[in-house]
Amino acid sequence: MQINIDTTIAMPCPSLMVHVVDATGQRTRLTDDLKLIPAEFSARTATKYRQIDDPKYIHEIIQAASGKQYNHEIANDMGACRLYGSLNVNKVASNLHITSDGHGYASNQHTSHDLLNFTHRIDEFSFGQLYPNLINPLDNSIEISETHFEIFQYAISVVPTTYVDRRNNVLLTNQYAVTDSHKRFKEGHTVPGIFFKYDIEPISVQISETRQQSFLHFLVRLCGIIGGSAVTVGAIYRLINFALTGGREDPKLYTATHNMMRGV
Repeated sequence: MQINIDTTIAMPCPSLMVHVVDATGQRTRLTDDLKLIPAEFSARTATKYRQIDDPKYIHEIIQAASGKQYNHEIANDMGACRLYGSLNVNKVASNLHITSDGHGYASNQHTSHDLLNFTHRIDEFSFGQLYPNLINPLDNSIEISETHFEIFQYAISVVPTTYVDRRNNVLLTNQYAVTDSHKRFKEGHTVPGIFFKYDIEPISVQISETRQQSFLHFLVRLCGIIGGSAVTVGAIYRLINFALTGGREDPKLYTATHNMMRGV
């Protein structure tokens, strides 16, 4: 499975490490699979993560999936680091860790406590083929660290999703729901960093867009419903008459129901 990430962290690049630990306990270092470039940290238009409820038409979602590549910016050595790229991981429940040298994993280096600052801005976090124009829950979000020892956690539930628009164009992707939390702690009590804990749901979802019904089509269906109702009512009247007269049909009732069925 592919994970697409583009995040800027308020720490120097040499201090950062990226690992993934899957449900089997296998740990893989992924730092070298990403691009890490010095950058200037800014909030831009990012806001604190919140649940996004912005329904879109499926054809708009598919049109937004342009398949563009990451935006490569010129490096600016301003004390922050931009990590971006796509990671290939096992399709099992896992935990993606962004930590610092010497904190949590064995390393020849040890990041000074004064440099620990996991304030971060997420520009892209998605699963599957990269569609940068699609909006994911964590995109354009920011979290601010107020101490050197803080942990940011994202619990993510991933659902494979297929979008089908009115022209039968198909987009295979993944949608996810996320719950975020963070806490401060004393030195030595746990590992500071950013943790994305994700689980793949054993279901898939297909979302299809249907054509809107025209007014003419609505009238045709309405006439059909009315006609069917008239036939049904007429049949009920005749059954009631049959029961009340002991099998002798009332000519007046027959004529009335017959005319109703003919629309007279």
